[in-house]
Amino acid sequence: MHSKLPQFDDLELQYVKVSARKLASVDKIVELAKGRPTFVDGDKDWEVIWELFVLWYSEYPEQFHDFQESISQIRREMVNEKNGIFKSETGELWQRQLEIPVTFYNMIKAIYKDQKFDRKFVIGLAKRIPILKVADKI
Repeated sequence: MHSKLPQFDDLELQYVKVSARKLASVDKIVELAKGRPTFVDGDKDWEVIWELFVLWYSEYPEQFHDFQESISQIRREMVNEKNGIFKSETGELWQRQLEIPVTFYNMIKAIYKDQKFDRKFVIGLAKRIPILKVADKI
């Protein structure tokens, strides 16, 4: 017995061409993340984070280039590179240890919705993906 499918008058389908490489990356990430907790809890989860970074890097090269320029600009403006200290426009001292591109952040949150971006997680990111580091010492 088949039930009648609901009708959606305002539904519009759109097809997007996806490269085989991107599809393979997404499939790999989905497989790695299957059955994992909603927060990073070990090496298998860090492998997922790495694969997300690789996907972001390869699929969004313009964002990656902009990110690299942003990091360079932040480092030039630092008062103390070792600790990531810089002076704000109002003269206040701030510390920036790590920069996470918004798209990459959203990719992480899509899989690890309960992940807190606390010190432990930031240190883990800096250790595994050092290009995200702003400060020399985290």
